[in-house]
Amino acid sequence: MSFRFRKSIKVAPGVKVNFNKKSTSVTVGGKRAHITKNTAGRTTTSVNLPVKGLSYVDVKTNKKRQNASAVTEKYTPSASAVPAKEPVQRAKIIAAEPPTVGTGVLGGIIVVAGFFLSGASVIGGVAVAIIGACLIYATIDHRRHPDKGKYITEDDLCRWRQLLSANGGTVKELGNASLPVLIALKQESLEHLKCFTVATTTKERQKYGDLLISCQQKIVDFSEFVILKGDDPRKDLNEYAALINRPIE
Repeated sequence: MSFRFRKSIKVAPGVKVNFNKKSTSVTVGGKRAHITKNTAGRTTTSVNLPVKGLSYVDVKTNKKRQNASAVTEKYTPSASAVPAKEPVQRAKIIAAEPPTVGTGVLGGIIVVAGFFLSGASVIGGVAVAIIGACLIYATIDHRRHPDKGKYITEDDLCRWRQLLSANGGTVKELGNASLPVLIALKQESLEHLKCFTVATTTKERQKYGDLLISCQQKIVDFSEFVILKGDDPRKDLNEYAALINRPIE
């Protein structure tokens, strides 16, 4: 025998926040159509069609975490490179993944859901429909102008995968896989910088200076696609280069 807990709070017309023992979710919509997304990565779309007894339910779970783990195994930093108590850091993905046909289809479903939702809440229905329309427009616009430069290209994806020694992966998956690598490279750069500043011979300075520039250059290479939030890789590279070239006092 086990106890179950569920509590729903209406925060706005057509918007509810649901609480249970395992996760928290947000539901947008009404009886005719609603979309629920929880903190576990599960998204449920439900639409009650005009035909009696007929409805549409679509459930999606977040499988990208597993895929990202498989990509990360291709490029695993040494344990000594990451400190025992690393502060929480996040990666900022620079590259934008282009919309696919699935994006347009999802947009169409959301527009339909917004239409049915308007019966319960006009504002909520219009808001949902606008989101769907934006997805449809983005898909069509990319098909018409694939070389706009707004989205990442296949060549860019190949170069990013090469940096991670990965055979595949989407933008989101590569971004998640890049975070631990960037953290390790950042720590290695700081270690090389520390060794360089305390070096007493020209040979040692040359050794750690080369290691510092090489490590920081890798971070710069990643910065075309993803960077640590608050980091400025090119600025750091220029400062390190100026420090290394500075004559010994």
